[in-house]
Amino acid sequence: MSIDDRASADRGGLQIIVVGGGIGGAAAAVSLRRAGHKVTVLEQASHLAPVGAGIQLAPNATRILAQFGVAEALAEHALVPQRHVRRHWRDGTVLGERSLGDAVAARYGAPFWHVHRADLHAVLMAAARSPAGPGCAAVFRFGAEVTGLHVSGSTVDVVTSRGGRYRGDLVVGADGVHSTLRGLLFGSGVGRGIPRGVAYRTLIPVHKIGPDEAARIQDILSPEPAITQWLSPGVHFIHYYVSRGRYLNAALLRYNASADPSVESWLLEADRSEYLALLDGWDPRLVALARLADSVFCTGLYEREPLADWVRGPVCLLGDACHPMMPTQAQGAAQAIEDAWFLGRVLRGADPGSLPGALAAYQQERLPRTAAVQRLSAIDQGKGLDERRGSAAEDRPGESGEAPTDFSPYEWLWPYGEDASHIA
Repeated sequence: MSIDDRASADRGGLQIIVVGGGIGGAAAAVSLRRAGHKVTVLEQASHLAPVGAGIQLAPNATRILAQFGVAEALAEHALVPQRHVRRHWRDGTVLGERSLGDAVAARYGAPFWHVHRADLHAVLMAAARSPAGPGCAAVFRFGAEVTGLHVSGSTVDVVTSRGGRYRGDLVVGADGVHSTLRGLLFGSGVGRGIPRGVAYRTLIPVHKIGPDEAARIQDILSPEPAITQWLSPGVHFIHYYVSRGRYLNAALLRYNASADPSVESWLLEADRSEYLALLDGWDPRLVALARLADSVFCTGLYEREPLADWVRGPVCLLGDACHPMMPTQAQGAAQAIEDAWFLGRVLRGADPGSLPGALAAYQQERLPRTAAVQRLSAIDQGKGLDERRGSAAEDRPGESGEAPTDFSPYEWLWPYGEDASHIA
């Protein structure tokens, strides 16, 4: 909140400034208001816009979203995949398969969902700002680009490009992969990534798939919702439905250490012919599916080493601001949601005097886990699904390596937060 607003406010709970209003920032606002604190979110964009594409929410995320009280609202937009299938790029041979759906819900006590990123963001925003929720409704300030940070004793002032000044007991940097807060805390060179390739994505409206196209691709589109992942050396393709089946989300990941660096942003529209050229020689059914895309967006893929610290005084980082990761495990948003949940947990009942210990506990818990997920998502692991099989993958897909049938990472990723029931 602004200095003037803060002076007239009730002092109950900490005054917390969250920088960044994306999924991580909105989740933090929900968690921190539930922990009894007053939250102001500063977002540099001038308004909310439905951006992004599909997102996978594994049980480690949906379990926490239920504790946030948003599961029922999000379920209206979610779709439950029944299987995860891995196929050979050339002919669609099934390399590995895992049951999802009811099997996941029974094993982990929480569902696996596919949603549109914009739907998840909207539900979290509504929960953060609703007057009916627990604690005080979070306040969002748009067009608030943060340019400065000044710590004085136990308080910290945040300065925006338009001259606004906001004071809090704690500042949470949830401002994404290009985090301004990270640079202000640790220097502009910290967190710089190594280019590892390019990712492409598109959303195909299902109602635009005509009968001829449907006939060509129906063999690779499961009659029930599923994740389908196609593996080739250096390129992966994945597709699944979102928005209750209204859209087919498709993504192509090109892993190549020598790839030309690309802008690390999903706002760049790709050359469609260049995108399709990457599928030359692939299963014709998948090529037909990819051709249904009217427009394709791309971003550079960058690999980063885990940070050594997330906390400086009364300032901490969260989500992509401190642990951006490659998309191979589809855990980016889930890890930000985990951060938000645990930060709210350690800050329940906190005051300025107990804040240093709470932030130390937050970093001690979250940094090792997110570092492990970053390593799991790294390029060597992403390529490992196909390249560990070597040239034998061409003739005997899946026979010369365990990777296509190896879903073991889920066994330690998905149970996280099983004690979330202890958090009100």
